[in-house]
Amino acid sequence: MKYSNWRISKFSASAARFLARRSSSLVGAVLSARGTDSEEEFCALLSDDIHNIHSPFLLKDMDKAVTRIQNAITENERVAVYGDYDADGITSTCLLVSFLRTHGLEPEIYIPNRLEEGYGLSAAAIQSLADKGVTLIITVDCGVTSAAEVEFAKSLGVDTVISDHHECKDELPHAAAVVNPKRPDCPYPYKQLAGVGVAFKVVCAMCRPSELETLLCRYGDLVAMGTVADIMPLTGENRILVKYGLRAVADGARPGVAALISSAGLDRAKITSENIGFTIAPRINAAGRMGKAEEALTLLLTSDTLEADRYAENLSALNSERRQIESDITEQVHAMLKAEGYESGPIIMACENWHSGVTGIVASKIMERYHAPAIIICMEDGIGKGSCRGSSGFNMFEALKYCGDSLIAFGGHSAAAGVTVAESDLEQFKHKFREYYNQHPPDAAADCLNIDFSVKNPGMLSLDNVTSLEELSPFGKGNPYPTLAIENALLRGVTPIGGGKHLKLKIEKWGQLFDCVYFGMSEAEFPPKPGYALDIAFAPKVNDFRNKRSVQLMISDIRPANWGKLEASLQLCGRFYGGEQITACEAKAICPDRSDFVCLWRHLSKADESGVISGVREKLLSGFVEKTWRGSCAKYYTCLKVMDELGLADLSEDDELIRIELLGEAVRVDLEGSALLQSIRRIQDTYEERLN
Repeated sequence: MKYSNWRISKFSASAARFLARRSSSLVGAVLSARGTDSEEEFCALLSDDIHNIHSPFLLKDMDKAVTRIQNAITENERVAVYGDYDADGITSTCLLVSFLRTHGLEPEIYIPNRLEEGYGLSAAAIQSLADKGVTLIITVDCGVTSAAEVEFAKSLGVDTVISDHHECKDELPHAAAVVNPKRPDCPYPYKQLAGVGVAFKVVCAMCRPSELETLLCRYGDLVAMGTVADIMPLTGENRILVKYGLRAVADGARPGVAALISSAGLDRAKITSENIGFTIAPRINAAGRMGKAEEALTLLLTSDTLEADRYAENLSALNSERRQIESDITEQVHAMLKAEGYESGPIIMACENWHSGVTGIVASKIMERYHAPAIIICMEDGIGKGSCRGSSGFNMFEALKYCGDSLIAFGGHSAAAGVTVAESDLEQFKHKFREYYNQHPPDAAADCLNIDFSVKNPGMLSLDNVTSLEELSPFGKGNPYPTLAIENALLRGVTPIGGGKHLKLKIEKWGQLFDCVYFGMSEAEFPPKPGYALDIAFAPKVNDFRNKRSVQLMISDIRPANWGKLEASLQLCGRFYGGEQITACEAKAICPDRSDFVCLWRHLSKADESGVISGVREKLLSGFVEKTWRGSCAKYYTCLKVMDELGLADLSEDDELIRIELLGEAVRVDLEGSALLQSIRRIQDTYEERLN
């Protein structure tokens, strides 16, 4: 199980039927489960009307930005576009540079080297630009926390226009303009624009409102790639921008984008937001991570198809190299945590020989694996530069603000951030971070898989229904691809695929077999065996193989069948063993058979060489079910009680804690001699006698 909890929503049958008139029964059910219950909401949610895009002048300081940039164009000033080395920053830079070139300027381009300079504006970079005669720096996807650097630029006679989307500190830079929807005094109604979205707004403000559709055709591909790559919510304005952007990608007007898609083996005409997020964006990001952001920028700016093909292949090679380095560091972190005896809490790891370009990906993987905030730091010459990823329900940016006195610099979002710390302050930083974590622990409910609904009718998964889900695209943060559940299904087959890295499963429900794929799960890591009952959470997709289209269920998580009834099962145990009367049906739910005893005994015998197992009752019992993939908490609890009664084990209980000590080797005992089992069965027998 990847998630400790599944939150399964429900849909209103009447609302789903009403919404289905505009689409399909599956789309209607999904939208109803997500809270849509009217035609007006349906139309607003799925709208791609560009008239719903807000005026760029609603952004604070946009008028000042336009005036300063227009003056630079008029006076033919030396202008620099200062970007970031990730996909959002690179697409933002490309967009603004392309626009300025159409207006007669040939701007200097400055993207800091991730490995040597780190994120954001720096005094050295500003000095180098000033030395080249630059009088205006326009930032994209950075700058909102660079108050000191902006003052330094002023001292050199260089103005700064900041366009950014990151969280703001208490004091904004005193720049010619600070355009950021997240600044506290900005009235812009949609706060979730990516850096490239803000840069696009600057370009829109420089043009007439009637040119919006033309600008979307010209720059929409860059806006879509940067927005999806930076994991911005695909709701509201972002949804419209990305939808138009995907059309621009399909048109193939930008040679670099077309070459990148081709080198990844994708069909440009069928490109999706998921393709960008999982295949295209990593290639652009790889250039920055490996200290070669200029290769990605050249790729996106070139008009030469041969040059585009060459640079696209370079990015694919860099991405392969990045993946290997990232895998090696991730394994090292796992080993370090194991050596430290890590159990829970925030993870802050630092090392001198790590590649700083991949720390963000490693931090993400560690956070996902341990469900805890993760900070991975690369130390060099006494200074550590790290990437931070906040787990669900934990605000990473606020945590770093709390630790500000022990940091050289930091910046980012609630979920992801960057940090610079002196090696001499590392322990103090760890202490302060854990202090904040203990004061503001993540909401346990946040470690949860959100499921739209549990499928009760196989007709919901027809080919036509699953195909219709594309009407809800583009999918991403804020508008995830639908996740559904099938409960109490039978596992019929397990087949390794992809060199053993993934699994193909067959499950049976309603007398039908369903094909499933579980990526990232090997056969050795997969506990259930054919014949086991399980619940599955999945995304229904259309598999188009050799011109044959079929429904395939892409597994998100699995759990033992009836796992969702865990709490009720434990409450039932408490009632019965507390002396309360239970029904015959409830007695059946807590009465184990011999196979339950055998399965639990085998598990307990392997669990600890000392023969002693202890812990919190709920966690221990649920752990037994998860490890053995059979039985139930109530039945296993009864097994322990009977083992204690028959002298097979010693069971000690203290409030919520239990201790189990196995007594000697397993021997064949007469379970029918258990007074406890007899009392439970009498309840069942009494009920059956009444029926007869």
